[in-house]
Amino acid sequence: MTNNTEAPPRLLSRKQLLERVPLSFGTIWAKMRAGQFPRSYDIGGKSAWLESEVESWIRSRPLRALKGDAPVDMTTTQPKQLKKSKKQRS
Repeated sequence: MTNNTEAPPRLLSRKQLLERVPLSFGTIWAKMRAGQFPRSYDIGGKSAWLESEVESWIRSRPLRALKGDAPVDMTTTQPKQLKKSKKQRS
């Protein structure tokens, strides 16, 4: 007998989804149809999303740039090193 300690998948209701994702349901629906957001599952006639898929989608979003961030080289996705001004060197 195997001991399965893995937790069962957690499902999110529409209300829970909208609390986590700052998009309108219409936008989420359009993104699902375009393949840009995890599809919902039909659970007893209600829509539900796998929490793990929604969390993966959130983690796949780009980080927002902050004022003062170093420019990013889009070919390598590594921040460019800025030359220090004379004031910064002293």
